Amino acid sequence: MNTKRLILISALEHFSKNSFEGASLGVIASKAKIKKSSIYAHFNNKDDLFMSVFFHAEHQVKKRIIKYFTTRFGKEGIIETLQSFPYFLLKNCEEEQNFCFLIRHAFFPPGDLAQKISEQISLLLNYLEVLLTKHFRRFLTDRIVTQPEAASLAYITLVDGILVESLFGFPEKATLRMKAAWPIFCRGIFLS
Repeated sequence: MNTKRLILISALEHFSKNSFEGASLGVIASKAKIKKSSIYAHFNNKDDLFMSVFFHAEHQVKKRIIKYFTTRFGKEGIIETLQSFPYFLLKNCEEEQNFCFLIRHAFFPPGDLAQKISEQISLLLNYLEVLLTKHFRRFLTDRIVTQPEAASLAYITLVDGILVESLFGFPEKATLRMKAAWPIFCRGIFLS
């Protein structure tokens, strides 16, 4: 494995556990089994390294989300697919570092990088909105109460609330909120 890749893996783990502010380039280098000065051969500074990790994590998360929807929409209906998506996210946030890193820093970005991160997260959410809108139109045009775009935005808002709860360390509450909100969401979006 090349040095740059080792640095990115070490940085992902370290930033995930310690956030940007608590992360140390010395610790990242040590875990990658290199000298701290070697980081600068691949990255300009801590900000550059963090954003490289961020873009990598975003790419990995996007791939897994696409795979989730592609696979599920092929096997299940839209209601089942949408209902299980927050649980997919919660499970991945607990088990997969790219998800953990991306979600944590989407909600709590480092001060100097907040604008860049917000722009990237906005692009990711816009992508998800377009994907969901496409599926709302494709599967349920005769059962949507509101516009597909509005249904997509409402769904993203619901998922957002579930993720916030999990970020504060209350996965049980996140699950309870999903169970409580889901039937209400469905009554508002789908015809009986």
